[in-house]
Formats: sequence, structure tokens, C-alpha cells
Amino acid sequence: MECNNGEEKGFVWPKLYITLSSKEKEEDFMAMKGCKLPQRPKKRAKVIQRSLLLVSPGAWLTDMCQERYEVREKKSSKKRPRGLKAMGSMDSDSE
Repeated sequence: MECNNGEEKGFVWPKLYITLSSKEKEEDFMAMKGCKLPQRPKKRAKVIQRSLLLVSPGAWLTDMCQERYEVREKKSSKKRPRGLKAMGSMDSDSE
């Protein structure tokens, strides 16, 4: 293949994405391990999980979303002064 500038461009293979069904996953697991696929994945120990996060720090980025960083601000309500302070600031026409 040649581009407009006379440069040769290498052949690019198309990317294929194939998802396996749960039945196929179970069959593959049975062939490799010789037992059925566990119903629930095993939980890692905290020490191992922390060390994995240190080795691959970007792994947790898939959990990031904009909603985690939204700050909810309270409605600003001006408090009215009470007591003698409020009475001192009032303009009275009685004088």
C-alpha cells in the first residue's frame, strides 16, 4: 500500500472482539483445572490487594466517574439577627 507522499504503510490487522458464553467459560475452566468454575470469585487478602494496587496504580481508574467528585452545596440561607442586635439595626419612625 502506498500513501499520497509515496510512503509505504504497513498492513494493519483488524481488531476482533469475541465474548465467550458462560457455558464456554465453564468448559475451558474444566479443561484447565479439572473442576467446575467457582460460583463466587475468591476475595484477596488486604495485604495482597494493596500490593497489587501499588504495582498497578491505574487499575482503579475504571471506577472513576464524575459523580464521585460532585460536591453538594447547601443552600445559603441568611440568618436574621435576633434579640437586641436586630432591634438596634431596625429603623424606627417613632422618634
